[in-house]
Amino acid sequence: MLRWSEPEILKERVNICLNNLFLNKGSSLKNQIENRFAAIFKELLNGYYVKSRQAFNQIRKNSKRLISRFIVDIDKLSRQRPDLSRICNILKGQVKKIKTMRRDSLKQLQKFGEPNKNLSLFEKLLIHRERNLPKVESKSNSQMIKSYKIKGRGFHKVKLQIADIYIQIGSKLKGEIFTKEDRPWLNNFIYKGTKKPHIILKVEVVDKLPKLNGAKILFLTIHPESNKINWDLYKRNGHYILRTYTTQEKKQHLVLNSAFDKGVVYVLADKEGNLKWKLADVIYDALQIILINHLTQRDGIFVHALGLKDIDNKGIIFIGKTGSGKSTLAHLWHRYSRATILNDDRIIIRKIRKSFFIYGCPWHGDFSDYRVSKINSAKLLSLLFIHHRKKNSFKPISKKEAFNLLYPNLFPAFWDKRGLSKDVTFCEGLIKNLPCYSLGFSKDKEVIDFVRRIK
Repeated sequence: MLRWSEPEILKERVNICLNNLFLNKGSSLKNQIENRFAAIFKELLNGYYVKSRQAFNQIRKNSKRLISRFIVDIDKLSRQRPDLSRICNILKGQVKKIKTMRRDSLKQLQKFGEPNKNLSLFEKLLIHRERNLPKVESKSNSQMIKSYKIKGRGFHKVKLQIADIYIQIGSKLKGEIFTKEDRPWLNNFIYKGTKKPHIILKVEVVDKLPKLNGAKILFLTIHPESNKINWDLYKRNGHYILRTYTTQEKKQHLVLNSAFDKGVVYVLADKEGNLKWKLADVIYDALQIILINHLTQRDGIFVHALGLKDIDNKGIIFIGKTGSGKSTLAHLWHRYSRATILNDDRIIIRKIRKSFFIYGCPWHGDFSDYRVSKINSAKLLSLLFIHHRKKNSFKPISKKEAFNLLYPNLFPAFWDKRGLSKDVTFCEGLIKNLPCYSLGFSKDKEVIDFVRRIK
């Protein structure tokens, strides 16, 4: 059956076929075929706005007549140019799909009068959906956040637990919680308990994202390969606006309060009118940035590191920049030990009372053997700063040297002066209370016993 969103796609496909058929834009036969299809397309669009079945049946009858004439023209072209018979058959196949059009699939756009005929189908769709989707600018940012209540039937929500921080993400529109690709790295962080969430996010699917009128830019990141913006952060009237770009088609704006613990996630509806939202798109960039800021208030940091929980339940952390050997060590420990790998790229360190603990999180690196990400935590007893060597070796390092190695591997809240100060204070306390070592290792399983002997 022809879905209500497909006529514009059919038109584009037919135009591509015609351009491939005719190099001469002024060809009379090409103009004749284009005019035939334009008449079909116009008749088809008229079917979106009829009120009665009788009127629809008449339009369908007219469309069939026009399609028959169109196919005659295509057959004539195929006889004249046998070398183009294959692409002519493709063209005929595209147009024949219109015969399967049914009135029931068009009811969504029959609730309002016929809009300006010069508008594209997608623009007509937006006119319709503006009456059914929330108005982004109808309330102030603070009103939208304060009015958010997790009550009522039909509310779709999910809770996560990351480093003993509880996050609730929900929407009045049903979201896609899992896909086959997302399940391994998200499933273990779904929380089904009753503890009160520390962070609450509401998802709204809209046609237009909130504007940045009067907002001051605080920070942005650029992807090193594509040279495009990954995300940027703005501040306006005591609130923050975070824009993330999972892809160019998936742009999100988050309006967050000053504490980064309540906010609204605005997600663009796609061109097919899909009102669903995907949990992974909210988590992938946005939630990580929110947690970075949140951890500065709760005695914690994000570190570029491999973390694992050994068989004696002690936590081991290998800190190092990209290429220092984190994934290599992850493979060795996974294959030759019974230790639990928490994460091979990002580890959360938190101070609980007077002890430090490491936690796994959903944002992993290249190592994929442990794709069922671990929510476990372990008490941390030392810091290991790694680099490749031909022979396993380690040496204690000074607090100053440890700080110089640790700080470049943080994910700090660069946009917040007070948060940066807290991150520095946390790092100073961490290296003051734990022994710090420089670890050179070779690519063999002997490094496992070697590390276990370090006191």
